[in-house]
Amino acid sequence: MSGKEQGPKRKDEYVSGEWKRVLCCLLFVVGALLPSVVSAHIVTYTCKIPMRDGVALDVLVILPSEYGSYPTLILRTPYAFGDTTNIENETAFAVPFGSAVVSIYERGHEQSGGKDEKHKLSQQDAEDIMKWLRKQYWAKGKVTWIGEGYQGVGVFFAAQADRCLTSHMIWNSVPNLYDMMFRGGVFQKEVVQEMLKIKDEAGWKKLSFSSNSSDTYWTERHANKPEAVSAPMILVSGWHSPFVDGMLTYYNQIATKSSDYAKKKHKIVIGPWGYDWTDDGVPKGTWGDLVYPSTAGSIAGMGLDIFIEDWILNYILDTPGGLKASLAPVSYYLMGAVQKDAPGGKWLKSKTWPPASSKERKWYLRKGATLKQEAPTETTSSLTYAYDPKDPFPTTGGRNIKLPAGPKDLATVEQRKDVVLFTSDILTEDLYIAGQVKVTLWVKTDAKDTDFTAMLTDVYPDGRSMLISEGIVRLRYRNGTQKEEFVTPGTAVEVTIDLGHTAMAFPKGHAFRVVLSSSNAPRYQPNPNTGAAFSVTPENPIVANNTVIFEKDKPSFLVLPVADGKTLETYTAEPADTTKRATPCTHTTPTSGFTCGTPPPDETFTDAPVDAGEGGTPERRVEKDQPQEGKVPPVCGCETHDPTPLVATLFLMTFALVRKRKRNLSSF
Repeated sequence: MSGKEQGPKRKDEYVSGEWKRVLCCLLFVVGALLPSVVSAHIVTYTCKIPMRDGVALDVLVILPSEYGSYPTLILRTPYAFGDTTNIENETAFAVPFGSAVVSIYERGHEQSGGKDEKHKLSQQDAEDIMKWLRKQYWAKGKVTWIGEGYQGVGVFFAAQADRCLTSHMIWNSVPNLYDMMFRGGVFQKEVVQEMLKIKDEAGWKKLSFSSNSSDTYWTERHANKPEAVSAPMILVSGWHSPFVDGMLTYYNQIATKSSDYAKKKHKIVIGPWGYDWTDDGVPKGTWGDLVYPSTAGSIAGMGLDIFIEDWILNYILDTPGGLKASLAPVSYYLMGAVQKDAPGGKWLKSKTWPPASSKERKWYLRKGATLKQEAPTETTSSLTYAYDPKDPFPTTGGRNIKLPAGPKDLATVEQRKDVVLFTSDILTEDLYIAGQVKVTLWVKTDAKDTDFTAMLTDVYPDGRSMLISEGIVRLRYRNGTQKEEFVTPGTAVEVTIDLGHTAMAFPKGHAFRVVLSSSNAPRYQPNPNTGAAFSVTPENPIVANNTVIFEKDKPSFLVLPVADGKTLETYTAEPADTTKRATPCTHTTPTSGFTCGTPPPDETFTDAPVDAGEGGTPERRVEKDQPQEGKVPPVCGCETHDPTPLVATLFLMTFALVRKRKRNLSSF
């Protein structure tokens, strides 16, 4: 598609279809309830945004009114505007509050030109989008990007693409596409299948890339410049999301390396949810096999609607208070056992992650299938099992997207012959953990390559073994995913399995357990044990005899981030950070050269500079009054005289944020 800009196209309806008519009515009635915030005369435009290489991106713009200029919320997506499950519909809640919403198709999708580059050009395109936005008469200069999952990767790139962005919100995503596809060097098959909507073998065969994270394909798709981030971020994830570790790692990077203005303003919220928590999880009272307290369905103690409303007002419209004041740098849910008087089951706050009181403690794998804090004394001690890729350990809960996720009971699958268990003594006092869980093993195999998995469970007095966290490592990547290092069959080597970050309170009377095996399918693609180069469709799998060693000279152990329970619940808020930008950001609203939406011909605008950064509520002044009350035309074909009976239901629907994006993406 040519990059030559096409003329703006005015729409009287958002998009066709009865749902879209309802949405426009929704925006109309909410706007009518908020006359002091915004006119109800919502308008939309479609047009093209030219990129520097000649490709043009399709864009949909929703404005609170054709009169005036507004802060802007940007969503860049590969998903169809007409798909009612899309975040485009979910971002529309910002319009009645006085924000413009801009939805942009990624390259190679729908009417956007070029081919799908899978974020290779995300930063470059974000720079071009910002240049285009600053030419629009309706753009005040305050710009926020939003995204989740695959879309969220693009927001990480946008955050480092422009010095004068206002803020960002990212739900359940990672800044590195490799980490979205692989973990410990192992292909996250279930995640990729759901994100790319792969339905058959032919779909898998279209995918082709290396499993080495140092490959150019992956380094080009890594937003790895936290020092370039200059606007506050809110990151939201859950302990049972496949992306929580990447978000916590990124938070710690921007909290120390981003601009002085932004670094103390970032926030991260981690709940007891999985990826699709708004659809199937905590708000209904359960996740996995457990029933959570009602507070788990909130976000840092706030209802979803209040959280989003405060975010709009604070971070898009730049009003004081709200989330800026109430959210700690780190807000997280301390999970616990579901029994009366058990510790945990509450939201906590921290200045850092992990919390300051968390300290690593080791529990050694010992003969007799036990976990002890004393190191082994045996000179020879090991267990061997046969791992068959054709009969892998079945995924049972954990950090999944479509598969049942969260804390599932593993008691039955633990009886498999390819599983090794090590269980602690019964706890005589409550045990709190908050941080990263790891398992270090001495292992050997008779195959050219294999995988090792580890799970941490909470063992109830009744025998239930509830999954808390899990991890996996491919033996050839035991020293990092940048380079393959194959082992000599029969040679003992040390590996560390990252089980990820978590926050959990184990009550006295319970125990904890390490569950070891070599597969977890279909969550991860089973290793064929052949040592062949990575393929999404491996062939000729063979059985591997894998050994776990736990002896004096080769100790294997679990590392838990043990924290003091009372200290975890102690939090003193620091004064709000008032650091200003080193170089103020200013924006002059243009009066000509509009490229998507033309201002009314009888309107005269001033050309006053507008501060796009922190503080204040600058706006471009409008000389002519907006339409008089009672003379606003019907919106989007929605003709109604008394919307009151529908207001409550429709208003709540605007806050249905972060649902699944299921659309078949083109192959890599």
